[in-house]
Amino acid sequence: MEVARVTAHGPTCDFVLRLLETGGTERVISVEPQARMTREDLHAVMVFLRDSKGWPFLAPILWDLRSYDFADMSFEVGKALASALRSFPERKDVRRGYLVQGEVGFGSMRMFQNTMSGFGIVDIDRMRVSYSRGELMAWLCGGP
Repeated sequence: MEVARVTAHGPTCDFVLRLLETGGTERVISVEPQARMTREDLHAVMVFLRDSKGWPFLAPILWDLRSYDFADMSFEVGKALASALRSFPERKDVRRGYLVQGEVGFGSMRMFQNTMSGFGIVDIDRMRVSYSRGELMAWLCGGP
């Protein structure tokens, strides 16, 4: 159930943030970029989450990328985005789910997942890419 919603602004991309509560006590933050994001945009939304009252910064995040344009996603872009998350080492062990639509999105996010793990930003087992929102929500809330 959605309990809060806000739009956060990066330099070139806005993000719709939703705070979701499950049937239990789990809270998940859903983040949906409204355009192609840059390193600076990603850093800005994470700073917003960290500094905003009422948003549990260490909660699992569901990145809703179903409408994201992956056309220009490359290793260099993925590396730049991953570098933005280095500034938040306290989130290293937090689960992150990437909800995608289509093979290009799935492949791009698997490449990003490997980049994040390769640079030691987060353990690869703390990230999951899927076409299924239900599967990701169950996993983000502690499922296998």
